[in-house]
Formats: sequence, structure tokens, C-alpha cells
Amino acid sequence: MSVDDLINKALKGGGGMLDTSNMFAIIGEIGTNELFVLNLQDFFAENLICFSEGKQTAAILLGAYVTEDLARKCIENIREDQLQGPGLVVAPDWHILMANPEKNELFSILLTDYYISCLAFYSYQVKYDILPIGILENKDAADAAIDIIKYTIRSRNF
Repeated sequence: MSVDDLINKALKGGGGMLDTSNMFAIIGEIGTNELFVLNLQDFFAENLICFSEGKQTAAILLGAYVTEDLARKCIENIREDQLQGPGLVVAPDWHILMANPEKNELFSILLTDYYISCLAFYSYQVKYDILPIGILENKDAADAAIDIIKYTIRSRNF
């Protein structure tokens, strides 16, 4: 079992992590200004692998949606109005778990704050070095997830 598998297993058992396997993400490429739709869980898993290997990606999460159709419709809204649009998955207390591969750092912020900042980064084509790796029910769950990841991959220096 790989380090990434261990982390995913530990996080799913830790509670508080939202099941994003049936959700869809609008992803933006900062350099090309391209927008596309991916499965949200696959996106988070790929980012977790990148973090564990100390690598960056050029993709930024611009929004999460419960259906692929809603995500595709919201791409036009982002292009035209610079807004994520209706159907955006969010709740007032939800946090997004973030990873900085260069600094080997984990932290969380409110999902609503993340959505605002990532849209600004995308709109102004500012490089974004932080990888989102999961959505959690609240700050306590996010802090617990950080502890789980740190414990699971003790070999890295946090």
C-alpha cells in the first residue's frame, strides 16, 4: 500500500471528510486560461499525490458541483460574469484542506473564502501554489485531518 493510499484510508476513517466521489469540479489552468470539468474526488486524489511527492500542478479548483451538467453550465458563467454560478457546493462551516508542496505545509480555510480567492487568482492569471486536497465539515475536522496526514507520513519533516 502506497503512502497516498494510507493517507486516503486514514482520512476516510477519520470522519468529517466529505464524500466527493459523486461531485464534479470546474478546474482552471492559470497559464492557458482553459476551463474543464473533472470528478472532484479524482482531482483531490491527484493533488494529494502531488503533495506527497513535493510537486506542483497548474490546475486550480474554481468550484464544486453535484452534477456534471451544473458544472458545465457554470463554466460559461465563469467566462462571462467571473462568478461560479448556481449550484455551487458550499456550507457556512465547511473548510477546504490545503497543501503547499514547496513548504511541506498543510492548513485549512473556509471553503467560501477559498472560492473567492481562487476565482480572483484565475481571473488575474496569478500562479497559485496551493493544492486543495479535501473538503471537511468544519474547522475541527480539518485540524484532525491535518494531524492524520502528518502522522501517516511521519517520514516527511513537518
